[in-house]
Amino acid sequence: MAGLDEDRRDFDWDWCSDVLFEDHDVLMLFDASLDGVEDSGSEINQALGPANLAH
Repeated sequence: MAGLDEDRRDFDWDWCSDVLFEDHDVLMLFDASLDGVEDSGSEINQALGPANLAH
């Protein structure tokens, strides 16, 4: 780690999440507060805009 150059994105946690967990939309299926997110017609799906989680 000591030999690595610093980058402006080192502490950009949104960027890290996107890079490290490219398909993390599927985790929404396991969040009880997002029940129904897999239904593309649901209000929560429309608000969050996840990938097609029905398949």
